[in-house]
Amino acid sequence: VPQGIPGLDTALGLSRMMGKKPLYIAMLRRYLSGQQDVAADIRRAIENGDRALAERLAHTTKAVSGNVGATVVQDRAALVETALRERADAQALQPLVEGLDEALSPLLARLSSHFALPGA
Repeated sequence: VPQGIPGLDTALGLSRMMGKKPLYIAMLRRYLSGQQDVAADIRRAIENGDRALAERLAHTTKAVSGNVGATVVQDRAALVETALRERADAQALQPLVEGLDEALSPLLARLSSHFALPGA
């Protein structure tokens, strides 16, 4: 289980997996692969006028981030989801999506480094 990764509460994530380390590690690996492009996908959906897709992506990111203990990402995704639901304009959405990306990108980079280690 990765330790000391900013923005990742592994104790919380493990508790959500009932303490099952192999399950938690599998969830982190899925999170890493599934969230790589989410900020870009949300931006693209907004640009294409598909706010429903953008909202669904933000909701999914919020949920899976909560499951693994990525609480900062969870909070930022919630802000994006709420703004989309409340019909915020693109100008108001841009800094929220940037904030999500600023929290998510370094977390994914750290997880990627961790899981690239031999035996990880």
